Amino acid sequence: MADRAALDQKTPALLTLLAGVLAIASAFPNWYTLGDSDGSLEFKGIESSAGAGTAGIGMILIITGIVLWVRGARSGGKAASVVTLVFACLALFASGYSVASPGDAIAQFEASDVAETYGLSDDEAQEIIQDAVDSGELEVSAELGAYIALVPSFLGIGAGIMGIKRSTKIKEGGTMVAPAAPSAPPPSS
Repeated sequence: MADRAALDQKTPALLTLLAGVLAIASAFPNWYTLGDSDGSLEFKGIESSAGAGTAGIGMILIITGIVLWVRGARSGGKAASVVTLVFACLALFASGYSVASPGDAIAQFEASDVAETYGLSDDEAQEIIQDAVDSGELEVSAELGAYIALVPSFLGIGAGIMGIKRSTKIKEGGTMVAPAAPSAPPPSS
């Protein structure tokens, strides 16, 4: 029974740590493949704004996982759980958008790199990329890294919700509050 309580206390922290590690790992496989009549080009996650951002979110999740591990048993770790939830939602946006609409995502996330390379404004670069995708000159597909990044997003969301729920059950002494047992009915006279 004590092992179960200890595991319940550490579950949000463990899930947050796992989400952080997976988010960082998702930045290394390819996130996008761009193709045209001349061939194709692959972007590793770390080479794209979405993938690099997800890796950064992974580092934040690892830090909040450590905080949950250390402070969660005493204080419940509500603030760290909220941070986990918010950053997992941001990772879900980046990876979900990349998977659901890779052409729009690459135009949105990579326009600044194209703009810098060709001396354009971000808006001009985004418009050029989007026009090439919309006209069919450029084909974009989501790759493994973007799909992998969905997993830590959902793990982090689950860990954040679990941590918030758990922290609301913590009383000032730092122990879990058990539900009150139903009281016995008054004796009938």
